[in-house]
Amino acid sequence: MNVGDKAVRAAGPIAARVLEALADSRRRSISVAEDRAWLSQWTKDPNALLESMADSQLLYRVGRGRYVVAPRGTFSATQAAPAELIAALILGARGDYFISYLTALIDYRLTDLHSTTIYAAIRQDGTFDVTSVALPDGTLQLVRLSPRNWPVDRDRELTRVRALADTKEFIWRATMERALADSLSRPDLAAGLETVVGCWARARQSDADWDLVCAICARRGRSMERRCALLLRLLGLDAVAKRNFPNLSGRGASTPLDRSNSFELSPEQITRDRDTGVLLNVPEDHLRGWIAAAATP
Repeated sequence: MNVGDKAVRAAGPIAARVLEALADSRRRSISVAEDRAWLSQWTKDPNALLESMADSQLLYRVGRGRYVVAPRGTFSATQAAPAELIAALILGARGDYFISYLTALIDYRLTDLHSTTIYAAIRQDGTFDVTSVALPDGTLQLVRLSPRNWPVDRDRELTRVRALADTKEFIWRATMERALADSLSRPDLAAGLETVVGCWARARQSDADWDLVCAICARRGRSMERRCALLLRLLGLDAVAKRNFPNLSGRGASTPLDRSNSFELSPEQITRDRDTGVLLNVPEDHLRGWIAAAATP
């Protein structure tokens, strides 16, 4: 860091107290709305104080009235804090949320993909009027869920995890089971069906609660039950599918496996699974290949 950088990051006495208070609380973030009370002991204008600290590169702006601490040696918000924490700071001020889809699959190491987009679910009646929010080095993609699709068992479908090991700040993330179900419901938010199938196959080698996956899928309707049952059968979990969907029949059903129809197969190329009624609009050899590849160490 050069002399100019040191000068810019020099903290005045009040700014130093703010940074010390955050460090003592093991926090990396601060907001005008939530921290106004204790900031008011040092200043009559908390907003001006934090803006001044951001101008001096002691803080990074990550949202309206929200900041993360800028440690020496960092030059951007995402160097100072994980993108998921930044997303949580933005979302937490506006209501319920949880991180899921591709972001959660990556967090659970079910895929080797990397993405600068953070996928999060919010309530359908939430206050956000946009579908995406710009992050310092990426995008926050929002998915509105109806009450029927919102987690009903918070303890089993969501988990509260530390944003950083040495802090007391947390984010809400879907459990592995919830993330698997969410991604099957919206493959377009999980890098496509190939990624979804591969993640299910990798989860087969973990201690995933497949009964919970089935319960979440069942709440989303018969089509999701069919897709879930088909994948379970392909993974050799026929007993789980039969236990959870005992009355499922393929008779009269034509549910496409890949809702995006990304392979654009002709009607003659599409086969129908008789047991589930799922239309395999993805070549069967591709499906089995994705599963085999995911199972290979």
